[in-house]
Amino acid sequence: VIFQQALRHQELQCLYHNTDPATDACGSLLEDHVCHQSLLPTQCVARLEKHMDGVWYVAMSHDGRTIASSSKDKTVILWDATDPGFRIVKQLIGHNEACSHIAWSPDDQYILTASYDNNVRLWAPPGSVHVRDSDEKGQRPLRTFAKHRQSVTAVGWLHDSLHFVSAGFDKHVLLWKVDGTRVNRWRFSSRVQDLGITRDGMRMVVVNSNGHLKVFDLATYDELFSLPESDGITSIAMSQLSDQVLVNISSSTPVIRLMDLAERRVVQKYMGHFQGRFVVRSCFGGPREQFVVSGSEDSQIYIWHRHFGSLLEVIPGHASTVNAVCWPCLTHANSGCSAPVTTWLITAADDHTLRVWGPSSSSACSELTVCDASVSKSSRGSDQT
Repeated sequence: VIFQQALRHQELQCLYHNTDPATDACGSLLEDHVCHQSLLPTQCVARLEKHMDGVWYVAMSHDGRTIASSSKDKTVILWDATDPGFRIVKQLIGHNEACSHIAWSPDDQYILTASYDNNVRLWAPPGSVHVRDSDEKGQRPLRTFAKHRQSVTAVGWLHDSLHFVSAGFDKHVLLWKVDGTRVNRWRFSSRVQDLGITRDGMRMVVVNSNGHLKVFDLATYDELFSLPESDGITSIAMSQLSDQVLVNISSSTPVIRLMDLAERRVVQKYMGHFQGRFVVRSCFGGPREQFVVSGSEDSQIYIWHRHFGSLLEVIPGHASTVNAVCWPCLTHANSGCSAPVTTWLITAADDHTLRVWGPSSSSACSELTVCDASVSKSSRGSDQT
């Protein structure tokens, strides 16, 4: 027990510790624990180029098998993450304006897409039990939710995979059932920028353009507390392992704040990236969420150590603003016996591409390009604020 405690302490002090807890070696009494910087996903292994305009959001399914990307080109593309070539599984076409957000249901049987056409669409991804017999390829949405009066900015699932919430510039957050029933409505004094669901599925975190971070009880629908912010909040990212949330702040000196909802205070901050006019998203990364990753308006990706706040890597590669990042926290328990634990970092940018990054020992990006459309390198950023 004492040895395991000592090893765990060394891991916590290791800036680059990036191994799966389920497969960690037991360590050695003869040498200290050290991880090399090459374990970080800084090598581009694939460039995915099907989108015809800026890519605004990216999300991995919970089983780690499918990547979903949404774009200003009004489409959502599903990519096979188990295929070495990241083949396209399906392209979701139906929205009339830019697709702003995506959310996989906890059981991966549904996927939600939000759009600036004021609608939310519910889809059955390939392999879902909800794929209709009359539509085997799942080319049509299962349902369209059309109660928002302005652009829909975010969607999020409750743990039962039967209820979800949607937020919009119409100053409302709506709670839905997948059968189309509207269960509840929250009204705010200004347009809603983003929302998230806590790891226990019991609370909802909402950010509006007034700079308030509000927390609601999803059982009673009551507001629990509000945390004011002096500068504009553009997006949030919820931890899946703790009661913490990343808060992206756009100001003259951009900052990402790590906020603890239980303690109701900021516990760390991350600086160095660029964010002014556009929505730039961040996420937690690594098997224990020990890293923080963010896009940036300077076309680069930034990686910090979550606990120390140290800037570890600045990764070039994209040609314009990096809007969203995704570094799934997958373990053997939720990836399935035949699916490896992913160490990929996935980034989405206004250069119309996604890039997949692996440890620096991975093969070079130039060796694998999934490209079905010509891509212009000049693109306006995702001005969603």
